Amino acid sequence: GSHSALGFFYDGTGQPAKAIAPYEEAVRLKPDHLTNLFNLVNDCDAAGEREKCAHWARVALPHIERHLKLHPDDEGMRVNHALLLLWSGRTEDAYAAAMKLTNLKDGSSLYNTACLFGRLGDKAEALRTFRKAIEAGFRNIRHLKEFLTDEKDGVLALQGTPEWEEVREMVEKMSEP
Repeated sequence: GSHSALGFFYDGTGQPAKAIAPYEEAVRLKPDHLTNLFNLVNDCDAAGEREKCAHWARVALPHIERHLKLHPDDEGMRVNHALLLLWSGRTEDAYAAAMKLTNLKDGSSLYNTACLFGRLGDKAEALRTFRKAIEAGFRNIRHLKEFLTDEKDGVLALQGTPEWEEVREMVEKMSEP
């Protein structure tokens, strides 16, 4: 309803801290709405609200796991599940789940998995999965460039390696008019 719409508005305008309260209200009204739950956790993370992030990730996990029992091929939700494991503090479980996502078909899901590997600190797997995302058709140039040059969660640490240079060239070719 209106609470999730307001949360979505704040999301879209780069104001994750302001999105938290509307999403919390939306989740209070409809506790099993997966998109609102995930957006709430994501915004808590983006706003640096670590304890709230971990709390809502733990709340969201059983709902996502129930969905995945019914829809095991939902690639986006499988990636969200792995992210929720990370956000809830279950780093080893998140890594194990991420390793099962490296052969997804959807470019966006592969890109999000690459980002997850970046956050987990496995830069080599992040770069391999990032390349697969491009090969699977992921074409958000801004996101691609940001991931290549992000020191903390991206793959900038691999700059200068043949693998990084190859992927950079792929992104540059896509950027040409």
